[in-house]
Amino acid sequence: MVIKKWMYMAVLGIVTLVFFIFGYYYLEQTFIAREELLKKKVKYRGLFHGLFSVTMPDSLITADELQRKVFYAVGEKGTFLKTENAGDTWNVSTILPDENLIAVRFKTENEGSIIGTNGTLLNTTDGGKTWKKYDLKTDRTLCKMIFINNDKGFVIGEESLLFCTEDGGKTWKKGLEGITEETYGDPWMLEIFNDIMFANESVGWIVGEGGIIIKTEDGGKTWNEQKLGSTAGLNTIAVLDQDRALVAGEQGELYRTFDGGKTWERKEIKVFELGDEPVKKAIYKVALLPFGEGGPPLSDVRAWHVYILGDNVGFNSYDFGDSWRTISKDSVLANYWLYDVLHAGGSLAYLIPKDKYSGTIEELRGRCPLAFMVGIEGKVFRTKDKGLLWESMSRFL
Repeated sequence: MVIKKWMYMAVLGIVTLVFFIFGYYYLEQTFIAREELLKKKVKYRGLFHGLFSVTMPDSLITADELQRKVFYAVGEKGTFLKTENAGDTWNVSTILPDENLIAVRFKTENEGSIIGTNGTLLNTTDGGKTWKKYDLKTDRTLCKMIFINNDKGFVIGEESLLFCTEDGGKTWKKGLEGITEETYGDPWMLEIFNDIMFANESVGWIVGEGGIIIKTEDGGKTWNEQKLGSTAGLNTIAVLDQDRALVAGEQGELYRTFDGGKTWERKEIKVFELGDEPVKKAIYKVALLPFGEGGPPLSDVRAWHVYILGDNVGFNSYDFGDSWRTISKDSVLANYWLYDVLHAGGSLAYLIPKDKYSGTIEELRGRCPLAFMVGIEGKVFRTKDKGLLWESMSRFL
């Protein structure tokens, strides 16, 4: 009996040991697998950093719709995206992993430029395969780049940086050079410039922190401050012509002008689907897109949809900011930070070739149904039906 009891205890001990060993091994492998899974998730997220800017070659704006297949986007950690099939698939590459790329502009499918943190200014002549850095002799963040014709362009940034080129970006000279706060006593001189937009080759605006808004009427040679009546940071400006423009920024601040900036009217953003409570979230982008209904001429504000994007903000207005609706009832756009929007016909009103397309918005919209939005976590959204339905694009190469 003693032997049988000993044998029973031995067998029970061996079985327990086996279960312990296999259990420990299983738990260990499960832990390892979980850690590896977490690493993969981190790695996966790392491939899709936030995107700040989306663009298309200027040379394709007047091209036939079937030719408008090439688009670019840039973002955090040196992320550069390119599509050659109108957004069906995107090639992802990293240019400068230690820098955030803030804005991108392409003159043609091969000639392009990117700006970003630490004074980054990059140029390419082969469609983004290789890049050459241009030294602006600054380590400040560059926030926006714009060209008002093939040769003349501007770059703005922190500490009121303003650079100008008159040879298509081959060389740059510093604007406002030598001007400090003590020079004229203008406090905007030492603030951050966030956005720049032109109505034509002469008239343009710059907006920035502290409610800064300055205007030029001579192509950027001189700038004069306009009074907004607010110190809220301004992140973005959209310009329809030399008289009509909108600016927006922190805490849902939105202003519009109909007289070239002599007076600015504050507009509360009350979204139809959200009730009477005004939107108080940050706005990163205000844009005019040719999604208007019916047949008003391009000079009519009804021809343009005003889009505002930001911190969980995605709204549009059909009446130049009087009333607002969500961009899409589809949940695909919910709960995202959105930074930029581009219409395939040129999301900048002044780029629309009014001399060639001086007819109605319906004619223009009919040949340009495509648009993109970009934002946090590498999100790319596309519409192919004039803004009625947006789809999330997740096919990367």
